[in-house]
Amino acid sequence: MTRELVLLNGWGMTQAVWQPLVAAWPEDDRVQRIDLHELAASASARLADFAVAAAERAPRRCSVVAWSLGAQIAMQWAHDVPAQVERLVLIAATPRFVASDDWPAGMPSSVFDAYDDDFARDPSAALARFAMLQARGDANMSAVARALRAAVCRDADEVRPALHAGLRCLKDSDLRACASKVTQPTRLIHGANDGLVPIAAAERLSTDMRHAQLHVMPAAGHAPHVSEPASVAASIVEFLR
Repeated sequence: MTRELVLLNGWGMTQAVWQPLVAAWPEDDRVQRIDLHELAASASARLADFAVAAAERAPRRCSVVAWSLGAQIAMQWAHDVPAQVERLVLIAATPRFVASDDWPAGMPSSVFDAYDDDFARDPSAALARFAMLQARGDANMSAVARALRAAVCRDADEVRPALHAGLRCLKDSDLRACASKVTQPTRLIHGANDGLVPIAAAERLSTDMRHAQLHVMPAAGHAPHVSEPASVAASIVEFLR
C-alpha cells in the first residue's frame, strides 16, 4: 500500500539532508519534503506557527518523518491537528533543546547564546560549524560531516530571518507538557552518541508519549539518517507497516 510521507528537516539544513535516506528507501511511497526554512515565510518564531505552515503544505492524511527542530515542529503539529498526522517518526528529538534548572538534558543556555552570537556575526561560518557539531560522536563522523556540510543552507544571508526564527524556536520551545498529549503511534530514533541532544531527552519522550517506541542506534550521533540511512529506512518501514 502506498503511503503519504512528509519529511521535515532540521535547523540550518536544506532538503538535501534527506537524500541518503530517500536513496535507501525500499518502498513505493509518495514522499514530500517540506523545507523548514520555507515555512518561516509564513511563521513567526513560535513553534505553533511553524506547525500550521507545515500542515497547510502537507497531504490531508500523512505520516511525518522529522529530524531535530523538524521533530519538535512535528510533535506540535501532531498535537494541534491529530486528524492529519497518522504516525510520527522523530529523529534526534527533544521536548526542550536548551537546558534549564528542571531540564538537564539539553544544551547549556550559555553555549546556545554564544552560538547565537556567532550566527549574528557570520551566518555562513556558524552554519558550517553547526554541521560539524552535528557529526560529532558518530562512528562515521568524517563522512557525516561532509554530507551535512553539503546540505547546509548556502544563501545564509537571504534566509537569515527564517534561520533566526528557527533559533528562537530552539531556545524558547518547551514541549514537555505537550508530549504526553500526542496520541499517534511514534517511533523515536536516536543516536547514542548524539552530542547536541542527549539520549536522556529521547528516553524522557519515550516515557511521556503514550504510544512511543525508542530505537537507539549505538554508533550514531545527531544525524543517524545520514550516518546509517539503510538501517534507519528499515526501522521506519517496519514501524509504518
